[in-house]
Amino acid sequence: MEEELYSSSRYMEMNPGWHVEESPWKAEQILRMLSRHGLAPKEIAEVGSGAGEVLRQLQQAMDPDCRFSGYDISPQAIDPGAALTNGFTSTRLIWPKNPSGTHHPST
Repeated sequence: MEEELYSSSRYMEMNPGWHVEESPWKAEQILRMLSRHGLAPKEIAEVGSGAGEVLRQLQQAMDPDCRFSGYDISPQAIDPGAALTNGFTSTRLIWPKNPSGTHHPST
């Protein structure tokens, strides 16, 4: 089953970096689109956020009042003790409960 790829540790084993190296480019594209259209959101949610690096990149570049939420089906991606979070925590980066029942608390 495809969902099992993400809810088990299989995806993490095949992609230990969760494609974090692509995150700066992705965040740059989002920032360009927001700027081009004169948008200044107060809240951003990313579904399938993986390790959350795109959100972290956006958070560093955007208004301090903007809230960021990341959702992922993989318990490994949102494990607060995992190296995937890059040691980054903030009251502005929220990881709500996912379907597997785990969550990354905001601190």
